[in-house]
Amino acid sequence: REYFPLPRVINSLFNLCSQLFKIQIVERSDVHTWHKDVKFYDVYDESRNTPVSGFYLDPYARQDQKIRVYDDAGWHISIRNKCTVTSTDPLSALIFNFQAPVEGRPSLLSLNEVGVLFQRFGHSLRHLLTKANYSEVAGISNVEWDAAEVCGQVMTHWLYDPHTIQAISGHYSTDEPLPEDIVKNLQNIRGHMSGYTLCKELYLSKLDLELHSKKTFWRDIVRELWPKYHALPFDKYDSHPLSFTKIFSEEWGAAYYCHLWSKM
Repeated sequence: REYFPLPRVINSLFNLCSQLFKIQIVERSDVHTWHKDVKFYDVYDESRNTPVSGFYLDPYARQDQKIRVYDDAGWHISIRNKCTVTSTDPLSALIFNFQAPVEGRPSLLSLNEVGVLFQRFGHSLRHLLTKANYSEVAGISNVEWDAAEVCGQVMTHWLYDPHTIQAISGHYSTDEPLPEDIVKNLQNIRGHMSGYTLCKELYLSKLDLELHSKKTFWRDIVRELWPKYHALPFDKYDSHPLSFTKIFSEEWGAAYYCHLWSKM
């Protein structure tokens, strides 16, 4: 965490987007927000001198004021879509649960949290930089499930570029760069048990589709699918589908496959 202070990560992320998409992200201080920690940013591109979009950034966890599903959770919220008919520009909010600064020390992120930030910002860029003229199809509206996660995955891939890692990292007190061996380890860790992870994701994707397309009892479906994707035998006491919350309490029902599909 000491090598990923939030202010540095944010600035480097904005610089990366500036290089990739020819945009400028500028903080604006005269916008009323719902909390003192929330910041507002205008997004400019080369097409005009006025902002093309804007977004709020609410980075820190606040007890009893935010949903805390897990520590590194993050959300992109579309507030307003682009529409040329009504002359409205995109507006969104990025909500996270990062640790707040403590005793003069900035918020320090884990690599997983940096990954969440990059992925959610990728979703936000799709919304903020849309060229569509009508709100019904602008940004992330009515995107086919096959492409729902593409922008987030693209930004996540950039995170592991060695130049990006060096740009976003630096010890919060000494500004010492991340050692080269650690940079290589961070890149290599993506391949650790990648075969197992791939089989697991393929299994969960197929399980999701089967549960939503058949009337067969869920345990029978699991018994049929499990040996096709796993080397270890299925435990008769295993009830993992009951905690598969992404397809039951979130928006990924019959669409969990798009996480893996978007990485290809």
